[in-house]
Amino acid sequence: MAMSILLVTLLATYLLLCFLPVSSHEKSDLSAAYKNVYSDMFSSNKGGILTIDEQGSIIHDEPLGDLQNAAEYSYKDGIFIAGGRRHNTHLIIGKNSKSKLIHLLSDPNYSGVMSIEPHNGGVSAVMNGNDSPEDDSYLNLLVIEDSNGKVLEKRILKIYTEDQVSTDENMFIVGHELTLSSNRYQGKIIRYDFSTGVLPRR
Repeated sequence: MAMSILLVTLLATYLLLCFLPVSSHEKSDLSAAYKNVYSDMFSSNKGGILTIDEQGSIIHDEPLGDLQNAAEYSYKDGIFIAGGRRHNTHLIIGKNSKSKLIHLLSDPNYSGVMSIEPHNGGVSAVMNGNDSPEDDSYLNLLVIEDSNGKVLEKRILKIYTEDQVSTDENMFIVGHELTLSSNRYQGKIIRYDFSTGVLPRR
C-alpha cells in the first residue's frame, strides 16, 4: 500500500513538472560586459545573441532565426563577423554593437562559408563549394563585397579552404588542393591582391 502511494506521488510530481510553465531566467539590470553568439548545427531557427553582464547573468537574449552553425568567425577593427558552412546567413556586429544578418551574393540558398572576415567596411570570404570532376579538384568561391552588398570580386578557386587572414593589401587563403582522380591532398596557400585582383602564380 505504501509503495502504491509513493508511486502515485512520484507520478503526480512528474506530471506537474512536465505541464506547469517554467519561468525563464531573470534578466540582469547590470551593464553589459560581453556578447555570446550561439547557433545550432542542423537548424536555422535556433540562433541568437546573449548579452551578458560581468557576473555572467543574462541581460538580453536576441533571437537570430536564420543563423546556423556559425563556427567560422573573425574580429577586425572593432567589427565581429560570423557564419557557417551549412547556411549562407552571416552575422555582423559593428562598433556600435548593432547587429545585422547578411546573405553573400544576396542569395540565402547558396552554401555557407569556409572562412570569413570584415574588410574595408564590407566582407571578404571563401564560400563552400563542390567536387568538380571536370577540374579534378574541389572548388571554393572567393567573394568580396562592399558595405552595401555590392559584389567586388567573385572568383572560383581550386582549394579546400581551412582559414584566411588579411592585411590591408593582401588576403592569404590557407587550405589544401585535392586531386580527385588520385585522392591526393596537397597543402596550398593563395595570395590575393585587393588592389589589383591578381592571384600571383605559385
